[in-house]
Amino acid sequence: GGVFPPPPPPLREQPVTHIAVLDLEATCDERKGFAPMEIIELPVVLIEVATGKVVDEFRTFVRPTVHPVLTDFCRELTGISQEQVDVAPDFPEALMNLNAWLASHGFGPEGTAHNSSGAVSAGEKGGGEEG
Repeated sequence: GGVFPPPPPPLREQPVTHIAVLDLEATCDERKGFAPMEIIELPVVLIEVATGKVVDEFRTFVRPTVHPVLTDFCRELTGISQEQVDVAPDFPEALMNLNAWLASHGFGPEGTAHNSSGAVSAGEKGGGEEG
């Protein structure tokens, strides 16, 4: 993994030990009114706040269900192929996989960590839980 520059010292002690950075890709088209957009890639990087070091990375493609066939525009913009999403899990399964990955790093399924971390799960999208 990569290393980010360490943050400046906090003005007061911070309860946050890790952050999870997401960079979602979604279905898209150049046509006006294309909706709904669906997540087709769910990559997450877990970073240790104190050191700026990348602890681990998670990545999954996601199979869209409303617009299962990616538009030419979407494939060109994202670099994601139809084959990658065709064999991918749907969003609920991808979210369960993400939550399992977070749990493997000590973060509970409700989005709060057992070690007082501030990393937040995306659980509110799938299960109505807040982190």
